[in-house]
Amino acid sequence: LFQVMLTHQSAGEAGPHAAFGDATLVARDADLGTARFDMTVGVIEAGDDIVGGVEYAAALFDPSTVARMMAHLDAVLRAAAAQPDAPLSAHA
Repeated sequence: LFQVMLTHQSAGEAGPHAAFGDATLVARDADLGTARFDMTVGVIEAGDDIVGGVEYAAALFDPSTVARMMAHLDAVLRAAAAQPDAPLSAHA
């Protein structure tokens, strides 16, 4: 039904909003076995911090491609945090 999944979890008192201003998403090698989806990006709010990670099918993506994709996502999130009232299309 889908190939890429994005998850967001709020931990504790972080509240319903996401403050992406200082967020950094990092692609790291981790031997977690077989990826359940082609790609899963997850972020978790913990107080003022947002921690992110990505799991991907190594047969489909090179690590440099995933790192580049996460850098693009990081740039969009930072731009959205800097101008929260602008439409998301203005940050692409």
